[in-house]
Amino acid sequence: FAFFYVLWMSIQFILKGYGLYQEGGTVAVLQAYALGFVEPFGTLWFIYMLAIFFAVVKATRSVHPGLIFAFAAALEIAPIETGYLLIDEFASRFVYFYAGYFLARYVFDGAAMIKNLNVTAIISGLLLWAIFNTFMVSNNYAQLPGISLLMGFIGASAVISAGVLLSKISLARPLRYAGENSIVIYLAFFMFMAAARSLFLKYNVLADLGSVALFTTAIGVVGPILLFWATQNTLLSFLFRRPAWARLNPANGRKSDGFNLID
Repeated sequence: FAFFYVLWMSIQFILKGYGLYQEGGTVAVLQAYALGFVEPFGTLWFIYMLAIFFAVVKATRSVHPGLIFAFAAALEIAPIETGYLLIDEFASRFVYFYAGYFLARYVFDGAAMIKNLNVTAIISGLLLWAIFNTFMVSNNYAQLPGISLLMGFIGASAVISAGVLLSKISLARPLRYAGENSIVIYLAFFMFMAAARSLFLKYNVLADLGSVALFTTAIGVVGPILLFWATQNTLLSFLFRRPAWARLNPANGRKSDGFNLID
């Protein structure tokens, strides 16, 4: 995670550095870059948080998982808003990350049970969730302490159910590939979205903002995948695949890739 964060933070600064230079000169650019190691920069905050999440999980392996989960749930329920991104995002999201680690086998068992249901049953369950979720959100109940945590796990279950449903449809294979390569999309989408948005708005290629948003998002997803394909087996493959020196256990003989980010 550290490798990809520093690499792509540097790439973002190369692309945005001139604007920062115009605003405050060389000192402003250097200060902003140095601050990026303390305060997550731009769209890369999630990669930064993943590194912290993994470090905390590894550091607390000797503590009973139930205690860690209870503490993480308490952090999510507590109204923590310090204004510092690392603290606020850790408090609101760590419980879900830890649940994925602590409850993984139950999640996969649940997905297997859902897969045994027929399509009608899965769709019916998703419709019930959509109605319930809409009611809770529209009435501002979903943000209440404790309720937001429950709604988060219910929503995660709905995402799993939707994924199982899509797995039954061959036309959904592109979505599966995008999911398997989500880190590729997340790292590079900003370049393609920013370029597409600027071109669409500058030259009025599309008639309305809705179309601009749709095509900009599509380009932001497809562009990184194309870049990933183009750089495989080239000197630029390090953009999405860690070199051997950037792995935690380089001597273990396993192949390094862009999806298993931590050894």
